Amino acid sequence: MGPIIDITPLFPYRILMHIAEVFAYYNIAHSITKDKYHPAITIAAIFAAKELWAALLFNTPIESAGFVCFGITLFIVLKFLTDGQTTHKAMSAVFSIISKFSSTFFYGMISVVVYQGKNYEEIFGTENNNLNHLYMFLCHCILTIAVSYIFSGILKFFYRKKNASGNNNKLLLLFSFFPVSHIMIVVFAIMTVPSDYSEYPEVNLTALGVIVFAFMLIIMLFDCLFPFAMDYFEAIEERNILNERALTKSKMEYQQVLMRKEDQQEFRKVKHDYANLISAAKGFIEIGKPEKALEILQRTNDDITGLSRFSLCSNETVNTIIYMKKQEAEKDGIKVKAEVEEHYPLNVDDYDFCRVLGNIIDNAVNALREFEGEKLFRLSIEIDEDFVRIKGENPFDAAKEKRKRGSKDHGQGTVIIKDIASKYDGSYNVRQENGIWYTDTVLKNIKTK
Repeated sequence: MGPIIDITPLFPYRILMHIAEVFAYYNIAHSITKDKYHPAITIAAIFAAKELWAALLFNTPIESAGFVCFGITLFIVLKFLTDGQTTHKAMSAVFSIISKFSSTFFYGMISVVVYQGKNYEEIFGTENNNLNHLYMFLCHCILTIAVSYIFSGILKFFYRKKNASGNNNKLLLLFSFFPVSHIMIVVFAIMTVPSDYSEYPEVNLTALGVIVFAFMLIIMLFDCLFPFAMDYFEAIEERNILNERALTKSKMEYQQVLMRKEDQQEFRKVKHDYANLISAAKGFIEIGKPEKALEILQRTNDDITGLSRFSLCSNETVNTIIYMKKQEAEKDGIKVKAEVEEHYPLNVDDYDFCRVLGNIIDNAVNALREFEGEKLFRLSIEIDEDFVRIKGENPFDAAKEKRKRGSKDHGQGTVIIKDIASKYDGSYNVRQENGIWYTDTVLKNIKTK
């Protein structure tokens, strides 16, 4: 536990605790708000507020009232120096105070174990209420920071906006709890150093004590830098999503050019034959065979109607995705029969809809590749004011699909569909009946940021 120290003076030890507390408060606020300016400005403002109330109320009968005063001041600081909803800033201030009390409670539990149930007076006497062992003090600092990760994780889970970027963001959320594991590591480190009841202020560290001291300071530094490392990885994830969006958009624009080119070629053919077809129809009428003329005109009408065979609806995203996937499926001898009922414009983000529809078709095509019967995938899309519903049905080989479940990439498309459905407050349901696989995907027809 190391030598005894006195934390009555601000320097050098009490200031270290204040730094730990300030970072804990910042860590919680940073989980659901963003700095308007540089993080150092926000941290400095929180530190100034902390020092103000500590200087006014430390070692006074109303010291506990400082938590309420500081909580209000913290909310004001966050109000002016961070971006986010007011409720988020208020919750950050409340959770910061709860985190402080929680860390104190956990520290008390650890003290009972380390000191084997002895109270403060038995260990340090009654002359000074601000004594502590060095390593227990550092443990309290680390515990203050570590516990803040529990509450920042809770706030991230409940308040951050839904996203559908896959498992990476979920992994980052789980990984953000990692510093909490340092609590037990630090406790074990403390118990390797015997108690030293030497009088303060002399602090004589043994070789083992120096190692433990350095180890605990490194953990503190790591925990303080950890959120900024998480920010870095989240920024990389956001850039990857933006790049993927740009790539998807470019691919769709290229396919739209190909679609228009094919339509133009068909139009030239009809235009070239149009005069001859009209002349032939006129001739049949003149010789008294109007039924032949009608037949020619009807076939001409069918050809003209079929010029835009890829235009299932007015939305180019829907048309392009189905066109692209049809082309890919046809290479494997798979037919995709698609129908679109469009009663309202599509508000779902193009990138999200592309991923949902693309994965639904890919899943069906992958199943049909292994199927030995008629390889047909039926797709129906209904777009109305409130919802977008995508239904699919295809035959499948149950035995072959069961063997594929053990593969590493199997099911990734389904995960993406479910994530995006959740983002749009929708659902993704599947069922199988008489060798047919049915999927039903519902999204709210809304725009998301």
